[in-house]
Amino acid sequence: MIKGFFGRISGLDDFAKRYSVSREPQGTKLLKQNVQIGAIRYRRCVTVHVNSEGLFLQIQFIFCKSRPPFFIPWHEINNVQDTNLYWQKAALLSVGNSPAKQIIIPRSIFRLIEPHLTSGAVPK
Repeated sequence: MIKGFFGRISGLDDFAKRYSVSREPQGTKLLKQNVQIGAIRYRRCVTVHVNSEGLFLQIQFIFCKSRPPFFIPWHEINNVQDTNLYWQKAALLSVGNSPAKQIIIPRSIFRLIEPHLTSGAVPK
Protein backbone atom coordinates (compact mmCIF):
# COMPACT_ATOMS: atom_id res chain seq x y z
CA MET A 1 0.00 0.00 0.00
CA ILE A 2 2.76 2.45 0.93
CA LYS A 3 4.72 1.63 -2.21
CA GLY A 4 1.64 2.37 -4.34
CA PHE A 5 1.01 5.69 -2.58
CA PHE A 6 4.61 6.87 -2.98
CA GLY A 7 4.66 5.61 -6.56
CA ARG A 8 1.71 7.82 -7.48
CA ILE A 9 2.91 10.89 -5.55
CA SER A 10 6.50 10.76 -6.78
CA GLY A 11 5.68 10.04 -10.40
CA LEU A 12 7.53 6.73 -10.10
CA ASP A 13 4.54 4.90 -11.55
CA ASP A 14 4.78 7.09 -14.68
CA PHE A 15 8.52 6.43 -14.93
CA ALA A 16 7.94 2.70 -14.54
CA LYS A 17 5.32 2.65 -17.32
CA ARG A 18 7.56 4.45 -19.79
CA TYR A 19 11.06 3.35 -18.81
CA SER A 20 10.68 -0.08 -17.13
CA VAL A 21 13.12 -2.75 -18.33
CA SER A 22 13.59 -6.41 -17.60
CA ARG A 23 17.24 -6.65 -18.62
CA GLU A 24 20.02 -6.59 -16.07
CA PRO A 25 21.60 -3.15 -15.74
CA GLN A 26 25.25 -2.90 -16.75
CA GLY A 27 27.90 -0.26 -16.16
CA THR A 28 29.19 1.62 -13.15
CA LYS A 29 27.13 0.47 -10.18
CA LEU A 30 26.45 2.74 -7.19
CA LEU A 31 24.60 1.26 -4.21
CA LYS A 32 22.47 2.95 -1.53
CA GLN A 33 22.20 6.31 -3.24
CA ASN A 34 19.98 9.25 -2.34
CA VAL A 35 17.71 10.17 -5.24
CA GLN A 36 14.58 12.27 -5.50
CA ILE A 37 11.94 11.31 -8.04
CA GLY A 38 9.21 13.89 -8.37
CA ALA A 39 8.32 15.05 -4.87
CA ILE A 40 9.58 11.95 -3.00
CA ARG A 41 13.12 11.50 -1.70
CA TYR A 42 14.49 7.98 -1.55
CA ARG A 43 17.25 7.92 1.05
CA ARG A 44 20.02 5.34 0.71
CA CYS A 45 17.79 2.86 -1.12
CA VAL A 46 18.46 3.46 -4.83
CA THR A 47 20.90 1.46 -6.91
CA VAL A 48 22.20 3.49 -9.85
CA HIS A 49 23.92 2.12 -12.95
CA VAL A 50 25.55 4.46 -15.46
CA ASN A 51 26.65 3.20 -18.86
CA SER A 52 27.07 4.47 -22.42
CA GLU A 53 23.37 3.90 -23.21
CA GLY A 54 21.74 5.65 -20.27
CA LEU A 55 20.86 5.72 -16.61
CA PHE A 56 19.42 2.71 -14.76
CA LEU A 57 17.68 3.24 -11.42
CA GLN A 58 16.26 0.63 -9.06
CA ILE A 59 14.58 1.42 -5.78
CA GLN A 60 15.09 -1.17 -3.06
CA PHE A 61 12.22 -1.25 -0.56
CA ILE A 62 12.73 -2.79 2.86
CA PHE A 63 9.29 -4.17 3.64
CA CYS A 64 7.96 -5.04 0.21
CA LYS A 65 9.07 -6.27 -3.18
CA SER A 66 11.33 -3.82 -4.99
CA ARG A 67 10.37 -2.38 -8.32
CA PRO A 68 12.05 -3.59 -11.48
CA PRO A 69 14.79 -1.26 -12.67
CA PHE A 70 13.98 1.46 -15.08
CA PHE A 71 16.21 2.81 -17.79
CA ILE A 72 16.39 6.37 -19.06
CA PRO A 73 18.29 6.78 -22.35
CA TRP A 74 20.54 9.81 -22.50
CA HIS A 75 18.49 11.51 -25.22
CA GLU A 76 15.47 11.60 -22.85
CA ILE A 77 17.31 13.93 -20.44
CA ASN A 78 16.67 17.34 -21.91
CA ASN A 79 17.40 19.88 -19.20
CA VAL A 80 19.74 19.96 -16.21
CA GLN A 81 19.67 22.52 -13.41
CA ASP A 82 21.71 22.98 -10.25
CA THR A 83 19.93 22.22 -6.97
CA ASN A 84 20.49 20.58 -3.58
CA LEU A 85 19.59 17.20 -2.15
CA TYR A 86 20.04 16.63 1.57
CA TRP A 87 22.10 19.83 1.87
CA GLN A 88 24.56 18.74 -0.81
CA LYS A 89 25.04 19.94 -4.37
CA ALA A 90 22.90 18.01 -6.82
CA ALA A 91 21.52 18.09 -10.34
CA LEU A 92 17.86 18.23 -11.31
CA LEU A 93 17.25 16.25 -14.50
CA SER A 94 14.15 16.85 -16.60
CA VAL A 95 13.18 13.60 -18.31
CA GLY A 96 11.10 13.24 -21.45
CA ASN A 97 8.67 15.94 -22.53
CA SER A 98 6.73 16.25 -19.26
CA PRO A 99 7.82 18.93 -16.78
CA ALA A 100 6.51 16.68 -13.98
CA LYS A 101 9.12 14.01 -14.72
CA GLN A 102 12.13 15.14 -12.77
CA ILE A 103 14.91 13.34 -10.95
CA ILE A 104 17.40 14.87 -8.55
CA ILE A 105 20.73 13.09 -8.20
CA PRO A 106 23.84 13.95 -6.19
CA ARG A 107 26.55 15.89 -8.01
CA SER A 108 28.90 12.89 -7.66
CA ILE A 109 26.59 10.82 -9.87
CA PHE A 110 26.01 13.71 -12.25
CA ARG A 111 29.77 13.90 -12.92
CA LEU A 112 29.54 10.31 -14.23
CA ILE A 113 26.62 11.02 -16.57
CA GLU A 114 27.54 14.51 -17.78
CA PRO A 115 29.85 13.30 -20.58
CA HIS A 116 26.96 11.29 -22.06
CA LEU A 117 24.44 14.16 -22.23
CA THR A 118 23.84 16.35 -25.24
CA SER A 119 25.28 19.83 -25.01
CA GLY A 120 21.79 21.38 -24.99
CA ALA A 121 20.82 19.49 -21.81
CA VAL A 122 23.69 20.76 -19.65
CA PRO A 123 23.88 24.40 -18.51
CA LYS A 124 27.03 26.30 -19.36
